[in-house]
Amino acid sequence: MPWPNLGLVEATGYETQPKGSTVECQNVRAWEPSTGRSRGGQRAGLAKYVNARTADGKVQDLGSVVARAVPADQDEVGARTVVSYAVTNGTVAKFTTSGFTTATNGSSALSSTVPCVFSTSLFGIVYFADGASVKKYTASTNTV
Repeated sequence: MPWPNLGLVEATGYETQPKGSTVECQNVRAWEPSTGRSRGGQRAGLAKYVNARTADGKVQDLGSVVARAVPADQDEVGARTVVSYAVTNGTVAKFTTSGFTTATNGSSALSSTVPCVFSTSLFGIVYFADGASVKKYTASTNTV
C-alpha cells in the first residue's frame, strides 16, 4: 500500500477518492525527518521553544535571519548562524531557548503603538519599518 502523499481529501466520497490521497489521517506527514525520505512519518510533537516572555504586550514582528559570525582574523571565514528575533512594544530582541536579549539600542527603537512592524532581511541585516521610521538590525552583533 503506497503512502498517501497527496494528503487528506475530504471533498469527495469514498468511492471517488483521488489516487494517492486518504480519507482520514492524524498527526502524520509525507516526509520523514529522521531518514529524509518521502515515506510517511509521525508529525513531531509541539513544545515551547522559550519559557521567558519578551515583554508585556503584543508581538509586533517575529522572524529569523541567517547571519555571519564576525571572524577573529581576516584569514578566517565567519560561521553562519540563525538568529531569531522579536519586536514587542517597539523593542527589538534576539531570542534562544535560554531567553531574550534586548539588542543594543533596541529598547523602544520602533513604535510601540502600531499593531504590526514590517521587516525584511538581506545579507544578515534586518530592516524594520513601523510606518513612522525605519531601523536596521545587525544580527551578528545584536545591534539596532
